[in-house]
Amino acid sequence: MYRDVYLRHRSHRIGKPAEAAARWIPAALAALVSAWPVARASAQAASDRIPAAFAGEVDSSVQPGDDFFAYANGGWLRHTEIPAGLDRWTARSEIDALTDRQMRQLLDDAGTAPP
Repeated sequence: MYRDVYLRHRSHRIGKPAEAAARWIPAALAALVSAWPVARASAQAASDRIPAAFAGEVDSSVQPGDDFFAYANGGWLRHTEIPAGLDRWTARSEIDALTDRQMRQLLDDAGTAPP
């Protein structure tokens, strides 16, 4: 019952102009999007779009489409050495080790500082 009342109310509000617009608006938007000019930046080589923070981590000698893992991680794999006694070493491991060194230094400095 409520559905019928809603549909009657809705059809009463939507007139012929709205129905016509509902037909041509999607077609107009599709035409606009398909004719949109491609940005010049999207045609640049992948090495030109590497953020500075990741420039040392990316291996630009490998094409991303050929071997994405080697492209994305090649630089990190080349300059990172797994410490002795560990079976794996990740970026998270590097962050943990740096945090541990910084905390030790802070505690050592706090312990030797005069009161």
